[in-house]
Amino acid sequence: MRVVIIGSNHAGISCAMTLSSYYKDIEISVFEESNSIAYIGADGLLWISGEIDNIEKTLYSSPEKLRAKGIDLHLNSPVYKVDTVKKEVFYKEDSQNKSLIYDKLVLATGSSPIRTLNDEKSILANKTKVLTAKTFSEGKELFEISHDKKLKKMAIIGGGYIGAEAAVAFREARDDIVIDLYQKSDQILNNYFDKEFAQFGEEELINHKINVKLNLTINESDVEKLNYDLILESIGFCPNSELIPQLDRLEPTGAYKVNFYGQTSDNDIYAVGDCASVYNNILEKDVYMPLGSYATHSAIIAAHHIGFVAQGLIPRHKHNGSEGASSVKIFDIILSSVGMTYENAQNKFASNAQYIDFSNVIKPKYLTEKQGNAPITIRVVFKKDTLQLLGFQIACGQDVTNLIHLLSLVLQKQMTAYQIRYLDMFFLPELNQVYNYLQRALSQVLKFGIIK
Repeated sequence: MRVVIIGSNHAGISCAMTLSSYYKDIEISVFEESNSIAYIGADGLLWISGEIDNIEKTLYSSPEKLRAKGIDLHLNSPVYKVDTVKKEVFYKEDSQNKSLIYDKLVLATGSSPIRTLNDEKSILANKTKVLTAKTFSEGKELFEISHDKKLKKMAIIGGGYIGAEAAVAFREARDDIVIDLYQKSDQILNNYFDKEFAQFGEEELINHKINVKLNLTINESDVEKLNYDLILESIGFCPNSELIPQLDRLEPTGAYKVNFYGQTSDNDIYAVGDCASVYNNILEKDVYMPLGSYATHSAIIAAHHIGFVAQGLIPRHKHNGSEGASSVKIFDIILSSVGMTYENAQNKFASNAQYIDFSNVIKPKYLTEKQGNAPITIRVVFKKDTLQLLGFQIACGQDVTNLIHLLSLVLQKQMTAYQIRYLDMFFLPELNQVYNYLQRALSQVLKFGIIK
């Protein structure tokens, strides 16, 4: 069996490596339109901030590693057409048009940043550099610009995770530049947090001289008069799903619609990572959720499904759906979320949606912050009638992000506050309270279940 994988991003590499590690009789060909692989955009921002000293060290794979595993890797080889009837991919390599027959095809074509400032004439006339933080080459260019003394003033368009992380990175690199962060809504991080929790991050940005400009954005007519040296667009992503337009899509994003094995509407074609949909267990529907964790998981599951099918076995690997677990560090605060925000819960469940906010410290109060203790605030979103848990938001100066993994499972299993409140959690004075802060928060939820 020959498996052709289009794209060597996180999903493409994960799929190829899983196939080569577990299934020895499968020929694997990977096509990549650029000359670089295995780059994570967030690592480029860590390089700018000085957290790491060499971006090359962060590349988690290489062409040599893939080829050593017997993978047929084609760099600088864009695929421009797929014949799904003849099961043939057409690609350009060394200025020649070539083709290859496949048995199974995996689309790992990823996503592209949404661009709004793409009028080259106006940008070049203004001499303003406009970039995103997506590719390896852009990461290098941003690093060079961040250390160029000609950089005096920059704008970041988009107050999501990348925008916030970029603001942190450039401020850590330079305390002498003006940084304006534009967000078109009335809060940053609006896809992940309710407004009250987003303000934890907003306050950190303001305290570090980031000018947070809410309910504002920049268009082409603003570029020249605002006189920025650099504009970083971090508005969001759209799936690269134009290659095979006849496959079923998820509207309005256009992502390839897939089942729990990664199969598209053509059973011999899989879509993984940022070009594909994912089932959200809380919303109970397919959504577009371009997160690195899902990209890797979906690719591994697709690889195992292909491997089992090749051996005539009943597939056992299946995606469990997603709850959208994520975290972001903004200077001295770490924000984490999973599941629904209260705003989303209201949209779905109306007056049956409820939340509580609970603040405490993560360890016994007699321990200080120098001993690893820190204030923590948790928002729990739930249904009033059953106390089914719908979502969590956490703000803390210490790293408690592993808790999100547990809470993701809680939401996946549709557990109630009754079930998780009495979970057997350990106690050790230097690490945890007798009554864990999560359990204390859930005790507040249980008050809504008491008959009065």
